Amino acid sequence: MLAESSVPQELAPYLNYGTLGLVLIGIFMGLIWVKPAVDRVLAEKDAGIDRLIAERDRLIEERDQAEEQAAAAIAIAQEKLVPLLVTFTSVAQTLIPLLQEIVREGGDEHRRR
Repeated sequence: MLAESSVPQELAPYLNYGTLGLVLIGIFMGLIWVKPAVDRVLAEKDAGIDRLIAERDRLIEERDQAEEQAAAAIAIAQEKLVPLLVTFTSVAQTLIPLLQEIVREGGDEHRRR
């Protein structure tokens, strides 16, 4: 008789258990909260969200520091290494003919001996 009423068929067997059936239906439908368990789940969820936010903030800060370090490295390269490279190239271009001449003269002296 109870199965023929407006109660859905999947809930009808629980009503046969009396008060326990009503409690179970209340829990399944969300009308009754098992407070400690729900609070624990919500606290774990909040803690997980807080950990994710902290990790995101840490990664953003780490990325910003890496970008600052890269910008500093590029600035150093432009200010110091590029002029040094230009100076080295000009010195090498000046010394190569002199060194070639020294080698030629040294080779001539070595052949004379």
